[in-house]
This record gives sequence, C-alpha cells and structure tokens, in this order.
Amino acid sequence: MVKSVLVLGGGLGSMVHVLDRKGYHPAFTIVEQDKVVLRMAMELFAEDRKGTEINPVCSDAQAFMEHNTAKYDLVFIDVFNGRVVPDFVTTPQFLYLCKEAMADGGHLAFNYIINDENEWANTKRVFSSIFPEHEAVAIAVNRILIV
Repeated sequence: MVKSVLVLGGGLGSMVHVLDRKGYHPAFTIVEQDKVVLRMAMELFAEDRKGTEINPVCSDAQAFMEHNTAKYDLVFIDVFNGRVVPDFVTTPQFLYLCKEAMADGGHLAFNYIINDENEWANTKRVFSSIFPEHEAVAIAVNRILIV
C-alpha cells in the first residue's frame, strides 16, 4: 500500500492526478523549484483534490535530497529543465540519496527523456549500479525506470 509519495520535479502535479485516477490517495511531498509552477499546481489541487494531503516544497531537488531524512513508499524523479534532465539527477550521489529515501519495501520511478543515446546509455549504467533490479518502460522518447 502506497501511503507516502515524494515527487521530485512536481510540475503541475501529474503524478497526483495519475495516482488519484488509479484510486490511490497517499500523502504527497512535492518538490518543485519554480514557485510559480508550484503555486499553480497547488491551485489545481485545491480545486480537484480536496481529500489528498499535499506538502508543497519550493526547493531544488538536489538541495532537498541532501537534507531529507524522511522515508517514502514511492519516490518519483521527474526533474527536467525543458526537455533536458539536469546532470545532477543522473549522478550516483543523487540516485543513492533517492534510494535512501525509499521506505522498506518502497519503490522508485525515474522519468528520463532521451535526447542523446550516449547520455542515455551512461544514465542507464549509473542507474543500474545503484538499482541493479529494475525494469524500463519505453513511451516514445521517455524511459521510465522502475524499482
């Protein structure tokens, strides 16, 4: 049972809406560095999701993870600058912090957009070193790595 979800790169909260449509209503911590986007997401939630607990955090995902001590049933990495995944997101250090944020029996999903096949190969190699057992789901140029 998923009771707590950490969303890194909240955008307009698509993860909240996806889980809601599937019948899941966990407590969310949404980390988004763009305060305008975060405010807009919270306005959408206020209209649509009256019963869902949402903790909005206006912060860079890397800085948040460096200080995080909480554990989550699901960690969702969805960090982009436009269509580009920032370099820090694919480092062993950041991915290890994400692994440490997973509760016992928890899961992680990492949304990656392929812009360069060599970068994708390197990202997959690094991810596999931290999370040896995972699956990859391809949706157009996106790859979702699931643990």
